[in-house]
Amino acid sequence: MPDENLSALIEKLLDAPDPKARRSAAKQLGVLKNPDAISFLVQAFHNDADPGVQQASRDALLLYRRMEYESRGEKPPQGAGSGGGISPALLTRLRGILTILLVVTLVANGGIFLAKNLLNRSGVDVVLEQPTPREELTQDYEARLKQIKTELEMPVAAEPKSKLYSLFTEFQAEVETLNTIPRCRTLDSTQVTEFKVAAINEFTYPDLGRAGQDLSAAAKEYLSIRTAYTDFCQIKDLDQLKRELEKFPGGTRTLVQRHDELSKVLVRVGDLLRVSRESPLPTRGPTVTPTPQPTETSAPTSTAERAAVQPTGETPVSTSASVEATVESGTPLPTETPAPTNTPEPTATSIPSPTPIPPFKYAGLGLERASKYQYRYSVSYDGVNKTNDPIRGSISLAVIRQNEPLKAQYDVSIRDSQSILVAQNYLPPRLNVPNQFVILNGAILELDVATNRCASGAVSGDTLAPFNDPGFDRYFVPSELQGGSLDAVGMTLVETIGNLATYRATPEVEMPDKVKYKYQIEIKVYTDSGVVASYNLNRTAEPPAGYTQVLLTSFRIEYILLGLNEVVNADQFVTVPLACR
Repeated sequence: MPDENLSALIEKLLDAPDPKARRSAAKQLGVLKNPDAISFLVQAFHNDADPGVQQASRDALLLYRRMEYESRGEKPPQGAGSGGGISPALLTRLRGILTILLVVTLVANGGIFLAKNLLNRSGVDVVLEQPTPREELTQDYEARLKQIKTELEMPVAAEPKSKLYSLFTEFQAEVETLNTIPRCRTLDSTQVTEFKVAAINEFTYPDLGRAGQDLSAAAKEYLSIRTAYTDFCQIKDLDQLKRELEKFPGGTRTLVQRHDELSKVLVRVGDLLRVSRESPLPTRGPTVTPTPQPTETSAPTSTAERAAVQPTGETPVSTSASVEATVESGTPLPTETPAPTNTPEPTATSIPSPTPIPPFKYAGLGLERASKYQYRYSVSYDGVNKTNDPIRGSISLAVIRQNEPLKAQYDVSIRDSQSILVAQNYLPPRLNVPNQFVILNGAILELDVATNRCASGAVSGDTLAPFNDPGFDRYFVPSELQGGSLDAVGMTLVETIGNLATYRATPEVEMPDKVKYKYQIEIKVYTDSGVVASYNLNRTAEPPAGYTQVLLTSFRIEYILLGLNEVVNADQFVTVPLACR
């Protein structure tokens, strides 16, 4: 294909207003097999707002990856599967069996529930289940999380590329792009097992309850993804395989999408477990098992039991030893005091209140106090120009850094509308070019992604300054809103989980040209260290009738801290680019 056609396809990929045209251009660039297209496909994959264009760009890049293997005389990763598809008749029988089992289970559980209630009403003691000790439960959750991560081989990164992830993307490309039966590989056996969170543990440890439920769902989803991949790989007829894939919302993308969602859940579980260790919430009672009645009398032996059987309005019967018990709200149940004496009446011990969260005051991202960190910062917009043609753009900055010894990587991606150049204004001058910067071994390497050319310079105070403080958080609030002050927009505390506090604000402003801006702002901060965990701003615009100026109908800013200190593995990701060697 002539070079002018290559240029036309690249221009269509980056600037065509119709997503279908951009998807078509991405697919044609993959078939073209011209390495000059790679950087533009990477740009589209990272920045295009349409998921279909991102997917087409990913497929094209996989073709170039396969071409790279073949040029080195190596075989692309592949495997083999065996077996046939699952027949509709078998599926129908399985559904019938599962339905019968469900009905039997419901009936059995109902019988158990009724039996327990009847026993309780007849005065027979029901021994309550003991909660698992907090440390033992935490260690169990941490071990389960580590096992799933180990099998996924999921690094701490903006876009995890694990072993399974590569298999899923190749599966998708071979079916959707190459239109062939995928060359699958037999998966290693798994040590991950499904589990259920005990109700008593979820109640007693509220901070571990959410982590446990998310982890339980993650284990089930991980096993389900493995099973789906294996089942798909057993189908050796392409048409049948496509029919089976059409049953899922994502089609051939279902495995990749489910993997991405699972990765996000695992990151969240890790955060919840860390917070529960650093700032555990008070436990909730009761946490003891009632003892059997020591005598033949049928009178209840504990305050909680007396409160359960005493008719409304009557005073509970006194006992020689008062047993404190609390209901779910934490309020002590009433107890009967002995005859008046000189001894003061005992009072129930209350759970200490958590340290109050101070009013919001922004003090920076807090990264200067970390030894290692990893984050992603992005800005994107959609709108129309003066002739009402669509415009869109985005920038992203992905960073992983270790301070001692110093090694870091800054990946900058920019896709801006050439008519207005909005997005790149949200990056500091040194980083507002779509290049990759690697700081390693006393040098700063700058790779021009478009030309694959490398420049280098020595690390010094002046050359390192823009990387020490990128300063993009000064753009978190657009200037039209309270002069760009995050403290002045009225951030309100809405939630705390351990030492992680969430603040939100929904301000509105009307501009002199009568355009109304509505904002949704959220920031999450670790209250013990002041480090910002995430920041999100979404702005929508409502123009007046007949408005004909350039208008950004939607505008988004996102910052997310992906890792801090010991969880960041800079050695795994920061390497010298091939073009710089």
